[in-house]
Amino acid sequence: MSEDSPETAWQPRERPARKPRRSLKPLLGAALLLALAFAVAFGMAIHDNPKPGGTQTIERTITLKVAPLHP
Repeated sequence: MSEDSPETAWQPRERPARKPRRSLKPLLGAALLLALAFAVAFGMAIHDNPKPGGTQTIERTITLKVAPLHP
């Protein structure tokens, strides 16, 4: 039974065709844009809600009506 007939002889299997590998550049670009959008939104949220108890400056303009001086 150890005969090597052409029907039972070892033959290399054909490999299935490889799928083309996807590029990581679009995924990296999308992740970078998402991180940038998150950073901008986070910065705006912090700027919109300052800590309470800080100093407050008020500016008022006073207009006075003064009669002209004539001797």
